[in-house]
Amino acid sequence: MKETLRKLDHIGIAVDNLAESIRFFRLLGFEECSSVILDEIQKVQIIFMENLHLRIELVANTEKSTTVSPWLNVSKIHPYHFAFQVDNFSQAVLDLEKNGFKQIGEPQVAKAFNGSLIAFLISKELFLVEVIEKK
Repeated sequence: MKETLRKLDHIGIAVDNLAESIRFFRLLGFEECSSVILDEIQKVQIIFMENLHLRIELVANTEKSTTVSPWLNVSKIHPYHFAFQVDNFSQAVLDLEKNGFKQIGEPQVAKAFNGSLIAFLISKELFLVEVIEKK
């Protein structure tokens, strides 16, 4: 599995308020590296920010969504997943499942990744991993 998940793409951070969170992460030296993306399939708003070599994805619910609400029970900003870009999407998902991860829903096309497939898997420790198909 080590070879499958070699490239960390970003750390996903659930946020209560996208605009306030952008301002907060700017204070920490992060800069926007995308525009705000509205993903109707996942029902979230997304923006990517970078600080040197670390890329984060701020993810906020849309008005009628509760997609990231479970991670916001404790704080308004909460890291909730690591995302890996992979050469072999199916193999990466299978490797994680063989190691006890459970897939949450079916793979979906992601607007934020130019139509690449993504899948979310959760470990028994309740840690979420996103697998991104490399195109």
